[in-house]
Amino acid sequence: MAVFDRSIHAVQQKACTPPEAAASAVSAGAVRTRMATDGSTAMARGQEWRTRAGDVEVVFRPRPA
Repeated sequence: MAVFDRSIHAVQQKACTPPEAAASAVSAGAVRTRMATDGSTAMARGQEWRTRAGDVEVVFRPRPA
């Protein structure tokens, strides 16, 4: 999750106005929660998984064995 948080922070610093940064923080929080629940379950099954909240989108793809 640390890489995700750093990525969100970098975008907020470089490309967002303060109101946009606040909105992306809310979206990122929703995505972070889904990553820890549904995303980790899908990865454990070896399935691709994606989610989106606002302008924040994450895709998990299992690595080939």
